[in-house]
Amino acid sequence: MALLGDSRNVVEKLLDSAESEFLQNKFKEAYDAAKIALLADPSFGNGCVHRCVAAYRVHAATLLKNRYGEINWYNVLGVDYYWESEEKILSRFCRMGKLICSDDDNDYSFAAKLAYRIISRAVEVLVDSESRARYHRRWGLKPLPCAAKTRLPVFDVLFCSIDV
Repeated sequence: MALLGDSRNVVEKLLDSAESEFLQNKFKEAYDAAKIALLADPSFGNGCVHRCVAAYRVHAATLLKNRYGEINWYNVLGVDYYWESEEKILSRFCRMGKLICSDDDNDYSFAAKLAYRIISRAVEVLVDSESRARYHRRWGLKPLPCAAKTRLPVFDVLFCSIDV
């Protein structure tokens, strides 16, 4: 039983360290500390560690930018690149939003509130087809495949009956 108490103290210290790193804009370090806390005790605080890891992961993902300083919104949402459908992007947003700001906990951390704003912005950019196309051009990605059905070539076939 003492070991359980020790692991909880370790998790609390790791989460405090993660929050301290976050407040110093060291997002990657905050994410790493939260991941270690998750490994130490995944059930700590009724899912609190999972929420912290998710929020800090979003902030760490904002560090990956293109040469113009734009954030990689696909990385923020944790979806594969540009071929993902709008439905999958919205589904991922809903799952992340529920995890970061669950209904069980009304006392959201500052990191969670900002993470929710970040993923909301990602969805704004990636779900609207025009803004998504502009985003792809700025990142140098190829245009999305056309959603319209491709037309198959039509062959005129002449059926003849041959009398023998």
